[in-house]
Amino acid sequence: MRRSGEKSSNPPPSPAHGDRPEPGDGQEQHPRQPHEPAPNAFSAEFLEHLRTCHEHPATPDATNAGPWQVDLLPPGEEPSGGARNARWLCMAAGEAEPRAFLEHPDSAYLMAAALPLTGHGPRFSLAEALDCPGGFYWVVQGRRDLGVVRGGSDELTIVLDVLDALRRQPLALAHFLLAVGDETLERTGRILVDLAPDLVAADG
Repeated sequence: MRRSGEKSSNPPPSPAHGDRPEPGDGQEQHPRQPHEPAPNAFSAEFLEHLRTCHEHPATPDATNAGPWQVDLLPPGEEPSGGARNARWLCMAAGEAEPRAFLEHPDSAYLMAAALPLTGHGPRFSLAEALDCPGGFYWVVQGRRDLGVVRGGSDELTIVLDVLDALRRQPLALAHFLLAVGDETLERTGRILVDLAPDLVAADG
């Protein structure tokens, strides 16, 4: 780990700024024919199904079911905690009472994604790279140096911890995608095609 007290080394190269358009900015190598749908990493059937999840809870099968689930408040029941307008709830397996009551389905799915990510403790930290001019910090995960970032902050390590926990938990990630909603996910699917064209096989 190269920090203070060690010999200076060459600073990390600055990112190159070429003329290549940013993914998803509307510029394409091969223009589409009129009325031809844009390539998307997510199928039309999947995106359409997402729209129904905001009317009825998404229920995974037994092989994918986990400790957290989203459901509608049963008819006639009043939500706890003073959330009088809440219609959706977030349950944890083995608990008699819901952990959260939410007014909107996207908030319920977001909560179901967030709750299992808590309690893991920080995994990332920053260490000032004194041998690299330009305000760089080493990004450290455990005892591993991952690289450097310019202008690091405590907020960055918090976000890294959350995203790292999210990528390790498929059910939480699935709940997050449901919280995102169909319109944003449709745009994300188009961007994914730009970033990784091999995700979508060529037609024919």
